[in-house]
Order: sequence, then C-alpha cells, then structure tokens
Amino acid sequence: KKKIKDHDVKVAVLYRHKVKKGKNRWLLKDKLVVASSPKEKLEDFLNRVTHIAVTHYGLHEKTIVVVHGDGDPWIKNYALHHFPNALYRLDPWHVIIIK
Repeated sequence: KKKIKDHDVKVAVLYRHKVKKGKNRWLLKDKLVVASSPKEKLEDFLNRVTHIAVTHYGLHEKTIVVVHGDGDPWIKNYALHHFPNALYRLDPWHVIIIK
C-alpha cells in the first residue's frame, strides 16, 4: 500500500455580505476564496488572507469582522488576535446537538 502524504489545506472564504436567494439559500457577494498550499506555513497563509482583506476589502482596525470556524483553535486565535472587533462563531455545519 502507498502511504498518503499529509495534505493539510486551509481555506478562507472572504465576502462582504450575503443576499437571500430562495427559501433556504444565500448568495455570497464579492466573494474571494483563499487556499493554502499543503507545504505553506500557517503564518504565511494567515498573512496572505490578511493582506487580501486589507487590500481588496479595505479592512482596518475598526472593521467588524465575523469569523466562522470549525472549532479548530488556530481560527479563533487568528480572528481574535488580528481583528480587535472580530466576532467568532462556530460554523453551524460543525455543531452537533446532543439531547
């Protein structure tokens, strides 16, 4: 058997706002998707995401940013340390409710 190499790829989806399209569907407006390469260091990826947010969207220290994450600590740490007004939310797709 061949061993599969670790291909840890991180993805950031940046957008300005969303518009409702139908009953349960949303369209993200002014959307950019940024993906890391498997060998890219986390810090380099986060610097690229921040650079795009600043240059394309005009992000500044007073901008309110909503960050959705899957619970991985690096996402929350990035949001709260780089964006003073960040609101962090656990992405609903990753929430399990146990009754």
